Amino acid sequence: MEKINILIFLVGLGFILIGMTFLKSKSIKASIEAMRTYKDINKYLNFNGLVNIIAGVLIISFNVIDLILKIQYELYLILPIIILSSLITTFYNKSLKS
Repeated sequence: MEKINILIFLVGLGFILIGMTFLKSKSIKASIEAMRTYKDINKYLNFNGLVNIIAGVLIISFNVIDLILKIQYELYLILPIIILSSLITTFYNKSLKS
């Protein structure tokens, strides 16, 4: 296993952990409620959590596929997922702001 595969696996794991934190953390919910930035806080947290979890699972899946098939184009497979999840979250944040 190459160093880049280990790093990509950790990035995917990080996305999953961030997503789970968005879904479960009461302190994040309280912080966002205190800011009064979003109309529907539960919807915002659920969406961001799910997008991060899906991105993490896809990143890890592509990493496993890369390890099995020895494609060695990790960045070409994973970079679009990261960009897409960031864009979706950005557009969704703008739509939820009051």
